[in-house]
Amino acid sequence: MDALLLLKFTNLFSKLSAEDFVKNILVEKIGAREIMMGRGFAFGKKKLGDISFLRQLNKKYGFVVTELQMAKSSGMLISSTRIRKLIINGKIAKASKLLGRPVSILGTVKRGAKMGRILGYPTANINPHHEAIPPSGVYAVLVRFNKKTFGGVLNIGRRPTFYEYSEPTIEVHVFNFKKFIYNKDLEIEFVEKIRDEKRFPNRAGLIDRIGLDEKRAKKILNMI
Repeated sequence: MDALLLLKFTNLFSKLSAEDFVKNILVEKIGAREIMMGRGFAFGKKKLGDISFLRQLNKKYGFVVTELQMAKSSGMLISSTRIRKLIINGKIAKASKLLGRPVSILGTVKRGAKMGRILGYPTANINPHHEAIPPSGVYAVLVRFNKKTFGGVLNIGRRPTFYEYSEPTIEVHVFNFKKFIYNKDLEIEFVEKIRDEKRFPNRAGLIDRIGLDEKRAKKILNMI
């Protein structure tokens, strides 16, 4: 692949008809001579642009249409919907296999309650850009920032030791990391789940468990 073009999905763009997308974007701006597309995919307003629609336009606009066969795994089609369901249900290894890469999320660091700092394990609170988030629990992760990779331990959950009820949060403690990263983006790769989220009887019990989680994560990441 020589180039990848990303189009911002705006409200105006969402109203673009299938033929206008072909004419204005694929033909006039890109100069497409061959369009490859899988059956089942659709584009344009009301998703009217399918493989049959493209074949009706190929002579009018002078491009060739090639239909790509849908890939399968374990007898089932590989699709973004299937992968999202696997991630949400905690099937990280299976999702990674279908993706052809590790499951990861991209998120912006936001200000939190600084509870991790009080406990001795400062965390970055993540506002994710993705809708497919693994279930609550503690994970060994790799954190990418400014073209560098760091090990870390991440918690997804409602912090039941401190709150009867709270909105779910994503917090990552990055090992050997002291940079100021508020409003910066981090990519977080999920390596392995360590345990489910748990309510501890007191703060001391939670601190002890976080220490064990850190050691476990470092072992998983081959850092000790």
